[in-house]
Amino acid sequence: MSEPTRELVQKEKISKSETLIRLLSAPNDEEFRKSLEIVKTVVPRSVVVIDQEHTGQGENKLDHTFSTLELLDTSALEQNDKFIARTGMMLTSSQTKCTT
Repeated sequence: MSEPTRELVQKEKISKSETLIRLLSAPNDEEFRKSLEIVKTVVPRSVVVIDQEHTGQGENKLDHTFSTLELLDTSALEQNDKFIARTGMMLTSSQTKCTT
């Protein structure tokens, strides 16, 4: 990969990271839920495990992760804790297999 191409790739990664941080920092759950489709496009694929192994509910891990995020209620949390809860949920639910 040429140096200018690497630079462009790096800038794109930084831009996506900044977008992801901004979206995960949404001030309330309603605003966060509205941004989930964008979150799906900017989250690094190494963060959310993507495979076709289905959970007990017929969802792949990516779908399960975002379904869980959509249900997350952070209304009782301080702003910084909302960010931490959303990030933690994204990291852990993709690693957990639903068996119900």
